[in-house]
Amino acid sequence: MWLRGTLVRGKRSSRHREFDVTVSPKLILMTDQLLTPSLELRTDLKALEQSINMAIWLAENEHEPRVGDVDCPLLAEKYGINRKSCYTAFVEDKQDGRYGCRFETCYTFHVYSLDDAVRHQRDHHFNHRPFMCVPANGRLW
Repeated sequence: MWLRGTLVRGKRSSRHREFDVTVSPKLILMTDQLLTPSLELRTDLKALEQSINMAIWLAENEHEPRVGDVDCPLLAEKYGINRKSCYTAFVEDKQDGRYGCRFETCYTFHVYSLDDAVRHQRDHHFNHRPFMCVPANGRLW
């Protein structure tokens, strides 16, 4: 596939230079897939988000289930990391030591540990606080 275009040199310059580039259709498809998740992935993650938002453990701020647990949503098992938090379904491993977020509003977000990426999901997307401190007398403030 040939692309033809004009390269503009500098913002104030009126000089243009023609260029020809050979681009593989496979490369365009790969780049497209990297930039936008598939429709199936987006649909599944939206359904998983709704499932988690209705979960009793979220409402009661209990610990979330791990992937593979009986009470773990099925879609979390499809996209999550086995024996880790079900929130790992919303974490993207960037394969360079960084972890990102699959929510559209956070595509540029990245951290260097899986635990921090899961913490991001709890705090920013689900308002989940399972690590509440309980006073010695057992009554919350």
